[in-house]
Amino acid sequence: MLNPQQLETIIEGIDQSRLHLPDLRDDLLDHLCCIVEEQMREGADFHEAYQLALLRLCPNGADEIERETIFLLNIQKILRMKKLKYGIGLLASISVSVGYFLVLMNWPIGREIFNYGFLTLVLVFVPMLAYEQLQKSSDKVFHERMKLILGFSSAIIAGIGVAFKLMHLMGAGVLFGLGVALFAFGFLPFLFFSLYKKSLQA
Repeated sequence: MLNPQQLETIIEGIDQSRLHLPDLRDDLLDHLCCIVEEQMREGADFHEAYQLALLRLCPNGADEIERETIFLLNIQKILRMKKLKYGIGLLASISVSVGYFLVLMNWPIGREIFNYGFLTLVLVFVPMLAYEQLQKSSDKVFHERMKLILGFSSAIIAGIGVAFKLMHLMGAGVLFGLGVALFAFGFLPFLFFSLYKKSLQA
């Protein structure tokens, strides 16, 4: 059995990890204590047993265990969102393709199918894709995140401008010009700066 001082040492080590899931903290404490006691019964002193327990249970830190736990708890939700996102992208792409074909053939409702498909791509699929990519880039450097933000923003704004033009709505030129300007003077400088930084590391 661990004495109170040894138990406090393990608790302090866990608290330094700043875990946000209370249940995970208690489970981790229980598992660490069991492994430490097992190692001490085999002849190791407390500090050696504690280090061996950390290496066995969380070699990359308790934070990694929490990230993996959160991922596993949310895996079904993540999969549903991915299916929804790519399903929307597929249907919108089909609408754009079929709509364009119908427009070329001068068949009815072709323009409507194309317009709605294009708007769905620009206003639904691209923002969902942008959100996912920004979530993944949360640990990236500033210029990488800005490249993503400006790239997706310019695509959305220019896309809306194109949609407005197709539907003969006011402001199409302004929106398209703003999207192009954001792409040329926002996204491209960050893109080439990123390529330059990567070339220095090669």
